[in-house]
Amino acid sequence: MMSASRGRVLLWASYLLASAALGAERLAIEQIPVPIDAEVKVVARDLVQHGLPVDIASLMTSQSLDATLDFYRAIWPESSDGSGHLESRVDDWTIISHLSGDQNVVVQLRDDSNGTTGLISIMSLQVVATPSAASLLLPPGGEQLSTTTTKDIGTSATTSVVESPDRPGVVSAHYKDTLQRAGWSLVSERVVSGQIVLMLQQTGAWIELIVSDEESAGSLVVLNEVRLDA
Repeated sequence: MMSASRGRVLLWASYLLASAALGAERLAIEQIPVPIDAEVKVVARDLVQHGLPVDIASLMTSQSLDATLDFYRAIWPESSDGSGHLESRVDDWTIISHLSGDQNVVVQLRDDSNGTTGLISIMSLQVVATPSAASLLLPPGGEQLSTTTTKDIGTSATTSVVESPDRPGVVSAHYKDTLQRAGWSLVSERVVSGQIVLMLQQTGAWIELIVSDEESAGSLVVLNEVRLDA
């Protein structure tokens, strides 16, 4: 079972509140309303999470948490057709989610010593990419917790996190065998601080795979795949 700490990946979990809707003009993250004194900094553009593009910005304001929440409740008032907002709380975070056409806007806020701090994100609900082939080679009983793709000049990188009920040795053997059968060449295999680390490559791509013990039993896999643009 997934641990509580990883279950608190607040932005991604909140996207499950959205349902598909189409037809509105796409918003940029800079167009998301913020309190008048807020400081906003874009921290990520064009991330791809489970095939869906997302931009993320940080938010800081001197206003109190209650005042900031009231600001968003007012601009996205509740409505019977579901076009207003959904609100939830996880630990000290309050999350407001608003569906705008084919995009889901999430504002994630908490108290700060100087007012309120948080994150704003906007995710398109139109799939633009599929997870890498390697990340789909799940071990028996495995669960894919997340897949995120970032792009740089000339390359794209996909990081996948997988949980498995099997021990690390069994899981690493599964990936090594399955990837080699799929045309990947094993470059190295070693144990570092109790974690099994595999390096594999093929033409124009390489993978680093790290398998570690789970606290509750089983294994946690982090798979990083980098590909050169064609």
